[in-house]
Amino acid sequence: MKLRTILALCTSIVALQAYSCNGPTISKTTASLSATAKGSTEKVSHFYKHINEIHSKIFLDYKEIGEDPVGRSEEPSNPQLPREIKEVDSIRELLIESPGDIGSNGTKPYYSLEAIKARTLATSALETYAVNLQILSSSTSSAESKKAMSDLQSNLSNLGVEFSSLKLAASPTVARQVEKLGGLAQLGNMGAQALIGHFRNKWTPETVRANNEFVSNSCVALNDDVRLTAKRAKTSLAGLQRHWDVAFASKKTDRKYLDELAKISDLQAQIDSENPSEIFTQYSGLHSKLVKLVEDKK
Repeated sequence: MKLRTILALCTSIVALQAYSCNGPTISKTTASLSATAKGSTEKVSHFYKHINEIHSKIFLDYKEIGEDPVGRSEEPSNPQLPREIKEVDSIRELLIESPGDIGSNGTKPYYSLEAIKARTLATSALETYAVNLQILSSSTSSAESKKAMSDLQSNLSNLGVEFSSLKLAASPTVARQVEKLGGLAQLGNMGAQALIGHFRNKWTPETVRANNEFVSNSCVALNDDVRLTAKRAKTSLAGLQRHWDVAFASKKTDRKYLDELAKISDLQAQIDSENPSEIFTQYSGLHSKLVKLVEDKK
């Protein structure tokens, strides 16, 4: 092995060790954050699409029973939007502007395509940030760091464009805030090891501190939304079961009745198993832990 290569490797090791006594814990925490976030966008998308299918079944079953299916669920809260949308609350405002359509007449889904897109984009922003944060904070070469930073900025910029395409008042605010998640790294002609040190000792701490309020509020907003969505669907299914009970009051052993009850039970179990709320709980906790670690590092 050439002397230059050995020196480069030794310098890399020193740079890693210089990441302070919290370095290994920070790397482990960013890895956990990334692992929690990976696949979350797909899970959230599947969850809301399945909720649409469940509400469609509820509508059709009420019609089969001979009941009016419209307005059977709790009405959604849709508070008046503030005149000025706070950036850190932009995801919450976005979800308020695109609620589930509980009064659907059956000709359209419970969640519109735009409403689902708002939720999946919001999740994708958190996933993109977490995955790239882990790559950057664990980079061991300048080429890896530069590529990771370039990928992060590009991905967040593309998400900003997609957010802007939503016809919702909060969209431009969300777009700006999402693009800020990447932080500002002035790389210039920084040397290889200086660049690695920059991401460990400057970019990561500054970025996670600056993003924490937005990340925390977004996790709470998405968590609240999926929990309420699950609760409404399960409440509607319970109401449907009561109507099947009435419809088959004198025929409780009828195969049709037993089959419908089994379907309802299966759907309620699926809602629980597919509910992605725990992702946002874990994500918020890990990011808060990361902020504490980089604060201690100062």
